Amino acid sequence: MVARIASWADCCQDVRDRAGPFCGWSPSLGWRVVSEKPVRVTVCRGCCCGTRRKHPGVDHDWQLQRLRALAASAATRVEVRTSDCLDACEHSNLVVVHASGAKPVWLGFVLDETVLDDLEGWLAAGGPGRAPLPDALELHRVTPPARRVWAQRRQWTDDQHV
Repeated sequence: MVARIASWADCCQDVRDRAGPFCGWSPSLGWRVVSEKPVRVTVCRGCCCGTRRKHPGVDHDWQLQRLRALAASAATRVEVRTSDCLDACEHSNLVVVHASGAKPVWLGFVLDETVLDDLEGWLAAGGPGRAPLPDALELHRVTPPARRVWAQRRQWTDDQHV
């Protein structure tokens, strides 16, 4: 939940009333009360993602710095972490966005600045469960590995019963 607040004092009073969320300042939005639990962004940096071997034209360190800068901004409550291989190498570079009470959103082919711009805007709007996924990011949505395996097994079982 995000609410526009007139002043810092009002923001702090609202936080005391709710006993949980925190205040954040954004030059464009002013004081805001932001949900207590952060949106977690997991960036795959395993065997393929984040390596120049597979994507030599991508500055992987800069991507991670940009996401961490977003997390450091007071206007959003985002926690960025890296992970070893998430087992979706065919979709590298992979980013998974988690929010409390919402299904994780897996985004593949996060390779250029445009995708990061869209991701940043979506996270600033609240992320999963709080803001609709922009159409541009919908094109980058991929199926998590466990669901792919389940769907493949289901198809195999269905084929056996035909």
